[in-house]
Amino acid sequence: MDAEKEFGGILLAAVDEGLQAILEDQQAKAVNWHVKRLMVLSNPGAFIRALQTIFGAQGAWIFEDAILRKLYEKVDEKYDSNNDIPFEEHVRKAQMLFLSRTLPKNNDA
Repeated sequence: MDAEKEFGGILLAAVDEGLQAILEDQQAKAVNWHVKRLMVLSNPGAFIRALQTIFGAQGAWIFEDAILRKLYEKVDEKYDSNNDIPFEEHVRKAQMLFLSRTLPKNNDA
C-alpha cells in the first residue's frame, strides 16, 4: 500500500475514533455524514470549519483535540495540544512524521 494512502486511512480512523470518544456511535455517524468526513483528506481546515458550523468554535475544538490525539497515537508520535496551531498544520505535521518513517530513504547522497 502506498504510504500516502495508508496515512489517509489512519487519518479517517482517527476522525472516527475521535468522534466516537465523545459521541455515541450513531451520533458520530450522523456528524460524519453532515460534515462529509472524506473532506478531511483533501481539506482538513474545511472539515474543522464544518464541525464549527455544527458545534461552535469551542465545541469543535473538543472534537479537534480528540481527533488529533488519536491521529498522533496512531502515527506513534507525541501530541502537543497547542491551540495556536491550526488543525491542518497538525495533520500536515503528523503526515510528515509518518511518511519520514515509512518512505525509503535515499542514501545515495
